[in-house]
Amino acid sequence: MLSGATLEGSFTSTSAGSDPSKLSRDKYTLGQVKKVGGDIWQIPARIQYSGKDITLPIILPIRWAGDTPVVTVDDLPMPGFGTVSARVMFFEGHYAGYWKHGDHGGNMFGVIHPAEKEEPKAKASPASGSGRDAVREK
Repeated sequence: MLSGATLEGSFTSTSAGSDPSKLSRDKYTLGQVKKVGGDIWQIPARIQYSGKDITLPIILPIRWAGDTPVVTVDDLPMPGFGTVSARVMFFEGHYAGYWKHGDHGGNMFGVIHPAEKEEPKAKASPASGSGRDAVREK
């Protein structure tokens, strides 16, 4: 569900002086998601929000609530972000959760856009043209 996907959504902030009802946009472009072992997964992610654009190979636990995956991190050091804690669940093409680091925290939610599937390339057959044309098409 997550390999190659893009997560686009919004988040709130509960830091001092911020308006907790104000929504900010965020975007996560994921690479190939791989299980490392047990409940630990590697998720390469390009994270874009509030003028930041950082790409990290994030390694974190994903636990399961029945058939629903939940990112579950407590005090995970992340370069560019500080120490992060979060609970984020994924269900039917959407994600939602709560995040915090330092005195900042808030809700996050959005839509999961699955990776685009590549269309299989048609193989040239002798009936489709000369061999020279078939090679050129590749």
